[in-house]
Amino acid sequence: PARRWAGCALGALLLLASLAQAALAVLLYRAAGQRAVPAVLGCAGLVFLVGEVLPAAVSGRWALALAPRALALSRLAVLLTLPVALPVGQLLELAARPGRLRERVLELARGCGDPYSDLSKGVLRYRTVEDVLTPLEDCFMLDSGAVLDFGVLASIMQSGHTRIPVYEEERSNIVDILYLKDLAFVDPEDCTPLSTITRFYNHPLHFVFNDTKLDAVLEEFKRGKGLPLVERIAAREGTKT
Repeated sequence: PARRWAGCALGALLLLASLAQAALAVLLYRAAGQRAVPAVLGCAGLVFLVGEVLPAAVSGRWALALAPRALALSRLAVLLTLPVALPVGQLLELAARPGRLRERVLELARGCGDPYSDLSKGVLRYRTVEDVLTPLEDCFMLDSGAVLDFGVLASIMQSGHTRIPVYEEERSNIVDILYLKDLAFVDPEDCTPLSTITRFYNHPLHFVFNDTKLDAVLEEFKRGKGLPLVERIAAREGTKT
């Protein structure tokens, strides 16, 4: 609700701040024996410390806690300066109406969620697959000799993954990949060997080096090469993730 009179509140606070600064300058001018230089320096210093630095330091740490408690003060400020705050607030609201800049910001924000947008591809250009893909030791994987009984199928469902690497003998030796949709017609009571399913669908494996840029991987994915598995450069490590 406070957002509806935010323009009036801003106008009121600006007016009160201006009045306070002007009054402070007059008081310091009289206190300094009508000498302008000390009065100006003292006013500027107090306004800078009390009016800028201290509020910024306090709000930077306790802004969320203080904001609801300050609503009553802002309403009081609006009431005290209503003849000026009301037209100034309306003027500010007119000036802040959605324009081309806001529409452009919203367009960019929507584009950030689109993996094919120019903005996203620009970000992907500076990241490698090793920065984002799951390390081998943290992957949910299946042994190629596994049998698709109730326990294995339950573990697959609980993993939450739709594509599961299949290894042979050791986890670094990935030989197939299982799609969750491949299990649509599998009955756990039949105890079907996993190798039977993977041989039937024979999904292609797509390996990339760990320092491959993400924009290049995205382009390959768009061409239908599937999700990548990372193969580290042999000169450094002979493992796959």
